[in-house]
Amino acid sequence: MKKEKTFTRTELMVIVVLLLVALVLIPQCTHHVKETSFYPIRCMSNLYGIGRGIKMYQCEYQNLNPIVWPKEVQGQFGMGLYNRRGSTEITRWANPTFDDWTSQPTVGGCLYLLVRCEGVDPKMFVCPGAPDDEVMDIEAARKVAGKNGWKIEGWDDLRDFQSMANLSYSYNDPWASPLDSSASARLVLLADKSPAYDTQTGQRNEQAGDGPVRNQDGDWDDDDGRNPRHGNSRNHGTRWQNVLFGDLHVDDRSEPTAGFKGDNIYTYWAGGKSSSDEQKKTGRWDQGHAIHFVDSYLGN
Repeated sequence: MKKEKTFTRTELMVIVVLLLVALVLIPQCTHHVKETSFYPIRCMSNLYGIGRGIKMYQCEYQNLNPIVWPKEVQGQFGMGLYNRRGSTEITRWANPTFDDWTSQPTVGGCLYLLVRCEGVDPKMFVCPGAPDDEVMDIEAARKVAGKNGWKIEGWDDLRDFQSMANLSYSYNDPWASPLDSSASARLVLLADKSPAYDTQTGQRNEQAGDGPVRNQDGDWDDDDGRNPRHGNSRNHGTRWQNVLFGDLHVDDRSEPTAGFKGDNIYTYWAGGKSSSDEQKKTGRWDQGHAIHFVDSYLGN
């Protein structure tokens, strides 16, 4: 009679170990997939929430969008002007002087008005799909402020974000032609952060040339989207950017040409008020201002 094969003790132990490993790894893998699948939704929810904060601000401040100092004060738009990621140095965020804002106003200062005046949570300004970004640390702010003789009790004691890493979104140029509550639904208010600056260092990306580079055929295809010079935000692996429009609807766009009539939202028109469609789609990264409200120029 043929003897039936049975598992040895060693084989049973191996099977048990493999089962235990599977029980540990499978939930972690599915959790990671679940988390990353919700990133775009959470990002869109952030933008919608910030948009609602802008509307509340408009109701309280003569229908204007958040802006620091008069519209005549323009500085240079999209210059970064923040600490590098993880830095707790006192620069602009705790108590900027009037001279600071008049010479170099920041997008962060404008958007931070929503935190100070409307109670928008600072967490809402950090995209979960931006791996280098992090929520502001109020305890770190208190410690650094204490060393300088200042007292910080809450977010409304601050004036700006601590670093570029605390702000994952870019804002439409608020100084050249400020948008207000009458802005068209087709105009862009906010979007995932422009790729022109490096969140880690606060400096302009060396790979960001004078303007985005396109294929000779003029198409914006997937390969172009992965090219840092091409213009997609880095928040979602340069695959797309979430965009908030004037009517508060949020849409994901695989190309940065989401502005009015195909305008690139991260560059300003380089050819003056009569810019051609080609110039609207390419333009220049920084060192300038939007020509007028149709030129959707979003900066950090």
